[in-house]
Amino acid sequence: MFIRSLISILTVFLILSCDSDDASVQNALELNRQKWQRQDIKNYSIQEKHLCFCAGLEWQIFVQDGVKDTVIVSAPYVDYQPYADTFEKARSIEEAFEFIQNFDTNNVDSFEVTYNSKYGYPTEISIDSKKGVADDEITFAYSNFSPN
Repeated sequence: MFIRSLISILTVFLILSCDSDDASVQNALELNRQKWQRQDIKNYSIQEKHLCFCAGLEWQIFVQDGVKDTVIVSAPYVDYQPYADTFEKARSIEEAFEFIQNFDTNNVDSFEVTYNSKYGYPTEISIDSKKGVADDEITFAYSNFSPN
């Protein structure tokens, strides 16, 4: 009887502790998204880089009236893929928030997000599918933010 109770308590604890990582990601997301929305910045540019053991991608995103308007691809990657594909992959700040919100953290070993302390937008989204496996990590880095 004691062992059964102990197993039940441990099971509940494990379930809650697994959810706490996801909850902390969502709490940080909401706090920073609110900070970003309070700024009410509708026109800006930001640089997004994909850091991985792949053909790392880099572009500058321009947002006008809250809508992704233009994406300028860095020179080494211009011939890598069609502009329409690049435009689709490039994330505005709001699209980055949506990506974080909708990401299923249960399918990866590590999902970490850092935010800009002044504006609240994500500066890095780091994903490691399997700890101990080489070359499966990817980081989406956002820098050179400029409100217009």
